[in-house]
Amino acid sequence: MSATLLLLAGGEGRRMGRPKETLPWRGSTLIERKVSDLGPGFDEVLIATSAPGRLPEGLRSRVVLDRRRDSGPLAGLEAGLEAARNDIVMAVACDMPNVDLDLAGVLIDRLGHHDAVVPYVGSRPDPLCAVYARRALAAVRDTLDAAAAVGQGPRAASVLDLLRVRYVGALEFRLYGLDQRLLWNLNTPQDYQVLITDP
Repeated sequence: MSATLLLLAGGEGRRMGRPKETLPWRGSTLIERKVSDLGPGFDEVLIATSAPGRLPEGLRSRVVLDRRRDSGPLAGLEAGLEAARNDIVMAVACDMPNVDLDLAGVLIDRLGHHDAVVPYVGSRPDPLCAVYARRALAAVRDTLDAAAAVGQGPRAASVLDLLRVRYVGALEFRLYGLDQRLLWNLNTPQDYQVLITDP
């Protein structure tokens, strides 16, 4: 795909007790598996992080540094949209092990003239597994600036209020044979145990 894959790997993993991108999985680490599973479908792969030293050495050439500290995943999205050489960017949080190229293709195909394509998980949009046009960068910056002005960390979903968004819900998932479990993410050690024991 003529698109950039942006893996968001800047979190501290407080509930997990360690950074999630370094969790062992299937013979390597979670971040390495995301690069190997999704990377071949894209012509560019970037990893947004504020701590490149945590990444395996072989991935550090793909790093784009968060420009703002303590600003959550939107800081990673800002860095990735700024650095991407493609007009289409597929952002995926590194703690979403089930996201695959089929899902990426469905979301990218729906971008059209929208600024973003965002799937719904239950009743909530998930902006951390979504497709963005690079022109969404201005709205991401505005959201980060507004949060910084009041001394708060921005909610990732708040940027969607400033964008023309195409939402993809459960009906379309069924239509294209996609399982909403693709959007499952790891938050706790219990979630990680489910991941490593699930065949």
